[in-house]
Amino acid sequence: MQQHIIGLAGFLFLVSLSGQAAAGQLEDGIAAAERGDDVVALSLLRPLADQGDSTALEYLGIMYVGGHGVAENKAEGLKMFRWAAELGNADAMKDVGNSYEYGWAVPQDHAEAVKWYLRAVKQYHKSADEGDAHAQLGLAHMYDGALEDPAEAVKWYRKAADHSNADAQFYLGAAFEYGRGVQRNDAQAAKWYRKSAEQGIGTAQEELGDMYAHGQGVRQDYVQAHKWFNLAAASYNKAESRAKALKSRELVAHKMTPAQLAEAQRLATEWKPKLSSR
Repeated sequence: MQQHIIGLAGFLFLVSLSGQAAAGQLEDGIAAAERGDDVVALSLLRPLADQGDSTALEYLGIMYVGGHGVAENKAEGLKMFRWAAELGNADAMKDVGNSYEYGWAVPQDHAEAVKWYLRAVKQYHKSADEGDAHAQLGLAHMYDGALEDPAEAVKWYRKAADHSNADAQFYLGAAFEYGRGVQRNDAQAAKWYRKSAEQGIGTAQEELGDMYAHGQGVRQDYVQAHKWFNLAAASYNKAESRAKALKSRELVAHKMTPAQLAEAQRLATEWKPKLSSR
C-alpha cells in the first residue's frame, strides 16, 4: 500500500512538472510571437496546438491568417480558431466573428459574426467578472469595436488597467486623449500612457513622448520627449513604426542643447521596464 502511495505521489509530481513545462513553453511561444520572432513562436506553439491547447491554437490561427512564419492560409487559420473556440477560448470566438465580418475564408455574414461576438462576450464575462485582466481587456475591445459602446469599453479598460494590464493602460490613455467613451482629459491620458510606457509598451512610449514634446497633459520637456521616442523606436519590430518614432525624436533633437541630448540619451540607456502599481 505504501509503495502504491509513493508511486502515485511520484506520478503526480511528474504530471505537475509536465504542466509547468507546457505553461513555460506557451509563455515563451506567445512572447516570441508578440516580438515578431515567428520561427521560434511556431516551433513552440505548434506542438501545444496539436495537443489541443486553446491559447496556442488561437495564436497559431493568427499566424496563418496573417502569414506570419507560414504561408498565409486563412482557411487553416479559421480551422484553428474554431477548434479553440469549441474549447471555450473567448479570443478565438472573437476571431471566428472577425472571419465572418471580414470574409476570411468564408462569405461575409454579419449575422453570423454577431452570433460569435456575443458568444465571446458571454465567455469573457465569466472570467472578467472574477477579475481576470486579460478577459477584461478582451471585453473592452468587444465593446470598443463590434458592440460600439465606448463608455462600457472604458469601464472594462479601467478594470484591466487597475490590474496593471499594460495594454489596457494604453487604451485607457487613448480614450482620455481622444474623448472616446469618457470626457477628454490630457492629464489622465498622460497618466495612463506613462503606466503603460513604463512596462515597455512602444505605442504608449511614443504617445507619451508626443505629449512631452507638445506640453499636452504634462509640462513640455524635450529631454523626456526624446527619451520616450528613443525607447519607442527601440521597442518596435516594424520598420515603418520605428522610422516614425525616430523621425519624432529627430524633430525634438533640433530644439535641444548638447547637454539636453546627452541627458536624454543617458535616461534612455539607464531605463528599465517596471511593473505598474495600482
